[in-house]
Amino acid sequence: MSEKFKVLVFAVATVFIGGTTLTSCGEESTEEFRKVEGSTENGGADVKKAVEKVDKRGKDATPAYTGPVTSYTVNEEMHDFGEVENGSQNPFTFVITNTGDNPLVVEKAKGSCSCTVPKKPEDPIMPGETGEIEVTFKPKPSQAGKDITQVVTITANTDPRETKLKIKAKVQPKEGEEAQ
Repeated sequence: MSEKFKVLVFAVATVFIGGTTLTSCGEESTEEFRKVEGSTENGGADVKKAVEKVDKRGKDATPAYTGPVTSYTVNEEMHDFGEVENGSQNPFTFVITNTGDNPLVVEKAKGSCSCTVPKKPEDPIMPGETGEIEVTFKPKPSQAGKDITQVVTITANTDPRETKLKIKAKVQPKEGEEAQ
């Protein structure tokens, strides 16, 4: 067994077996490593693949929520702005209703592009009550002449943890400009 491989296995074992709290993927990451732990066939390629898989998943993975979960509905999952002008401010509010038995905590609202900026409710939404996810779409010059669809990812104490809402628009160039 090469010295590099031994160091790799030791480093991975320290992170994954020493405590899953360092991985942000929780139990799933540890299980992925354990499947190939000790495997030295193929020069350790199985271990390397497992580490790469965990690293890719762990980069953007949302950790499992351990508190009380709830559920919600949204007034629409896709909002169509229709035709909008490049550079214009286009606000829309998604209305969410807590349909569960526990307070709804929206932890994060993230747009798929800097042209889509969501704002989440700061306070928990009590069962039966509504809250708002405000989204502003401001198309960029490079989007002129195109049909654009953007995603707003909501992370909350629900199962599943993430919900994807969409906005779309046909971006028109400003008057006197040409589409790119």
